[in-house]
Formats: sequence, C-alpha cells, structure tokens
Amino acid sequence: TYTLAPDTGQLTITCADDAGNAVSESRTVTLQPALFLILTMDKEVYSSDEPVRLTIDTLPGANVTIDVCPNVTGFVQCTTALLDTATFPQTITLPYMNKTGSYIVDGLAQHGGKTMTAQTSYEIQNTIIIEVDVENAQLNEMITLTAHVSGGLPPYRLTWTLSNGTTR
Repeated sequence: TYTLAPDTGQLTITCADDAGNAVSESRTVTLQPALFLILTMDKEVYSSDEPVRLTIDTLPGANVTIDVCPNVTGFVQCTTALLDTATFPQTITLPYMNKTGSYIVDGLAQHGGKTMTAQTSYEIQNTIIIEVDVENAQLNEMITLTAHVSGGLPPYRLTWTLSNGTTR
C-alpha cells in the first residue's frame, strides 16, 4: 500500500523476486478532491428586520440540501432548500428571518458517492420598540394615550389592556 501525494497522477510499481526477475506496471491515477462542506454566516445574531444570509461552499457539482429548523423541543416544521450544483460558493437568504428565536441550519453535501454534513445556527432578536404618550392625565377626565411603535415588521396590531381589565 502506498499513499499518493495530492498532485501525483502517475504511479509505477516494480516487483523483483530473489532471482532478479522484475516486472513494472504503470498507472495513471485520477485523484478526486476530498469532499468538504462549509456553512458560513456573517454573524450569529440578527434583528427581525434584517436578512439572514448563509454562504455554502463545497465541490462544484455536489448536491447540497440545507434544512433550517427552529431550535425548540418537540415537533417543528423545518424548511428545506436544494441548491444549484453548478457553482460554489453560493449565498442564500434563509427563512424565518422575521420570527424571533434560535434556529439550526443543517447542511448535507453529496458528491461521487461520498457524503459530508455541517451545522451552524443563528438567532433572531425582537426589535420592536413601543413608546406611549399620555395627555391630560387628570382624575375623572378623558385621557389620551398615543402609541408609537418602531422596529419589527409593520403593520402592527396594538391591544390596550387597562387596569380595570378592559381590553381595546
């Protein structure tokens, strides 16, 4: 057994016996590059209003599947993406960009009968900010409450729950 160097493509083996008889055999060996899969994100934590981008790198011609799942216990609905096998690296926008929580990204690459997996994760943080202005805060008078909302993804739905339990 002999291990070829990565750039070696021609191999000659010679065998000799005790009587000095020898024979040689030459072979051209086509060396396949080793399968790899690299998943890269530009950061680990995103706000709910920014795109989540994943860069996938592997061998050209590999079949790649990306699964994105919420990182919670129990049954979860995942999203699967099948990538174009022509060129790598590829950058894709991941789903679940608007929903706060933690997510796991599982990658699977297949090429030439070999399989490689990789995993990464990301988190979406809540970016909604609410401010309330109060006008005419006097006992037994009509009070005006005004909400100002920013961040997140509009349109917003506001629910007012008052101290007496009334919801508006």
